[in-house]
Amino acid sequence: MGKETPANVGYGVSPVKTFTIPAGATGAAVEQINFGRNYAYLLVLCEDCDGVDAATTMSAQIAMESGGVMCDLYEKDTPGTKWVSGNIPATGTLAFLLLHAFGAQYFRLILSKVTTAPVTFKIYGLAESIQG
Repeated sequence: MGKETPANVGYGVSPVKTFTIPAGATGAAVEQINFGRNYAYLLVLCEDCDGVDAATTMSAQIAMESGGVMCDLYEKDTPGTKWVSGNIPATGTLAFLLLHAFGAQYFRLILSKVTTAPVTFKIYGLAESIQG
């Protein structure tokens, strides 16, 4: 018999946040998302990648506190390696999950090439939670 998860334990989910990269931009100058608290898991969705140029990769920046410097996200097992996605789709949809063990309150996406049209990402923060 396996271990059962208590009914009051699960994942807290933030309200959806949007991060829009305007046409002709990479996202580096776009105001970061503020989740209002730290979330360890970040679910990133793009329902329309049409503004993404071919052979574009993505990186991310995080901060833990208000006014904190936005820091590049690096691989957890190889801290000298900056996290960079493979080529993201130039059409269609995209969804992936990023993990930061201690959580991040502030979050920004950066593309390697400028967009050809505005591209909007929906981002959800997820964290383990115990409901009272």
